[in-house]
Amino acid sequence: MTDISEIAPALFRLSIYVPELDMQFNHFLVRAEEPLLFNTGLRAMFSALKEAVARLIDPATLRHIAWSHFESDECGALNDWLQIAPDAQPVCTLIGKIVNVDDFAIRPAFGMTPDDRLCTGKYSFRCHPFPHVPYRWLARVLCE
Repeated sequence: MTDISEIAPALFRLSIYVPELDMQFNHFLVRAEEPLLFNTGLRAMFSALKEAVARLIDPATLRHIAWSHFESDECGALNDWLQIAPDAQPVCTLIGKIVNVDDFAIRPAFGMTPDDRLCTGKYSFRCHPFPHVPYRWLARVLCE
């Protein structure tokens, strides 16, 4: 079961706890004119996360699918989401687009730079590099 918490107006944390690992995986959904899913989760979590998203929006209406860095628990189910959301666009760093995502994803990504904005209607996000964590050359956070 996925735990859903509204952590800000129209911004939801969708948490999946995996007892075998004693680990929680968090994903975020912005419910807006152009919905955004941040972190697709592992492919094995796709069904559970899709059911949780469906409690908040029609998953087919997703427009933006983003993540912090290229690793299975952040974007492993990307292509599954792109298949059910025909208008969704992957969103990552420009380097992530060039090095990983455009080769991996079934649709080209929007490679954000710090000067770009990602607008959902309700929120407008900027991409900030986050060089102090693992995968620093690919990592970033979205900030409103």
